[in-house]
Amino acid sequence: MHDAILTPSFWVRRFAPLIPQGGQVLDLACGTGRHASLLANLGFAVFAVDQYIAAIEELGNPHIATKQCDLEQE
Repeated sequence: MHDAILTPSFWVRRFAPLIPQGGQVLDLACGTGRHASLLANLGFAVFAVDQYIAAIEELGNPHIATKQCDLEQE
């Protein structure tokens, strides 16, 4: 897989320390889970939503809850 798909964006890495400790994070359109994984590893409870959640479920991270949802539909 391409590194850009797996590496968290600079923006998320830059601002993640501003989230209060013990905070909860919503990752809409989470894709491969690159941001959800980073934030879960920093100790946040993450709720990850995407049309296809197989990739993020394969991470097996207990701090990431998932929901399959097509965000482009009503």
